[in-house]
Amino acid sequence: FSYCSTIDMTGVTITENQNQGNGQGGGIMLAASSGTYDNMTITNNLALSHGGGIWTNNSGGGGDNWADGWTMTNSIISGNSCTMFGGGIMFAWSHPTVINSTISDNTSNWGGGGVFGLESGFTLKETTVSDNASGGGGGGIYVWGPLYGVAPPVIEDCIVTGNETGSNGGGIGLEEDVDATITRTFVVDNHAQTNIGGILVWSTDATVTNCTISGNTSQGGTIGVMGGGHVDLTNSILWSNDGGVAYGTGGGTVNATYSDIEDGFDGEGNIDADPLFTDVWNGDFTINGFSPCY
Repeated sequence: FSYCSTIDMTGVTITENQNQGNGQGGGIMLAASSGTYDNMTITNNLALSHGGGIWTNNSGGGGDNWADGWTMTNSIISGNSCTMFGGGIMFAWSHPTVINSTISDNTSNWGGGGVFGLESGFTLKETTVSDNASGGGGGGIYVWGPLYGVAPPVIEDCIVTGNETGSNGGGIGLEEDVDATITRTFVVDNHAQTNIGGILVWSTDATVTNCTISGNTSQGGTIGVMGGGHVDLTNSILWSNDGGVAYGTGGGTVNATYSDIEDGFDGEGNIDADPLFTDVWNGDFTINGFSPCY
């Protein structure tokens, strides 16, 4: 437990701990904290409230925060669970950074099987969020705003795959004024039991650039834009998902340009052609010089 402190850790394993009652952070809690965490292994911890592996609050990103935030690199956050809000990590009123790490096989009864942001931003870079599960609200990542001055979420050069939710947003869910940016990220092979297997955008804006969204399944929707939300989609591939681009309750809009969208979509430079992924059967959704997207 870190409170208003700066801690540096390298090569530390935090495993099989449990936070009782309504406590947060089964493995580690970083409250108004700064520091660096490298080569960490945070596994098989349990929070009976929020943040199975990690809970953090008021740590970086502006707003009323009391600390500069923390950075985690080259780490594994796996097999953790919580009652709700972030089986792997819960970010609250913060903006830490996670780089070159794996967030996998975590579970939450509701809200972000892998990652949950409560009125919070974060930066995920070169990180895999895979095979996490939630009873509802974002199998892989779920962010719920507004942010109240905290810097918004950034997801960059990541892989979001194999995640599942019992409701909406199999891969990523964004709700209520979070204004997330998703760049050069694969959102593939995720599942939602109700709507939007890939990315759910509800009552917020999102910018999606150079992303591949493929193989996601649900009752409908690669990208679902609801509650008056808006998505700017550029240089991206939306292919072989259930339901195509979808609009839902309260409407929403998508401005798509220079993208390959199955069944077509109005917008400058858009095409509708098989992207010829390298090897989808083995999870390789890259393209080569023979692809019409090249």
